[in-house]
Amino acid sequence: MTEEQLQEWAGGLGLKTIAGREALRVAIENVQLLDKKQRDYGPNNINAYGLFGCVVRITDKTERFKNLKGFDSEQKKALKRLREITKLFEKEWHKLNLLQTLDFLDDAVTQFRVLFTKRRKVVVNEKLRDTFRDISNIGIIALLLDSGKWPAREEET
Repeated sequence: MTEEQLQEWAGGLGLKTIAGREALRVAIENVQLLDKKQRDYGPNNINAYGLFGCVVRITDKTERFKNLKGFDSEQKKALKRLREITKLFEKEWHKLNLLQTLDFLDDAVTQFRVLFTKRRKVVVNEKLRDTFRDISNIGIIALLLDSGKWPAREEET
């Protein structure tokens, strides 16, 4: 996407702030990645487990942070809270409405922010940015599932 395209889209959406425009850039990159992965994998891996599968995938991404060393006490508390949120969501996800689900995700994002606003150990096997993209896209998929807009079968392009 060119800078001119981004500015045109941002203007069309009424985005006035730098953060809004940069968030749009990231969102577009994430959607392009989601689309690419769907061409590779199709929707069935998600359809097999639905929202619960999304929680498991977020848990997978969270678990990799366990191996990072050098967290201070505040970061360790955030990691513990993130695990608690994930376990509770795994048990209760089917009882939640969309706003309650978003509250869980908001709490999780807050804990991620605490974990990663300070210096951290370099991640060797996967770029941290890729992990955040995956978590973002899993959240989008969960929202699509919740709204009934996730495809039930492979799409023809």
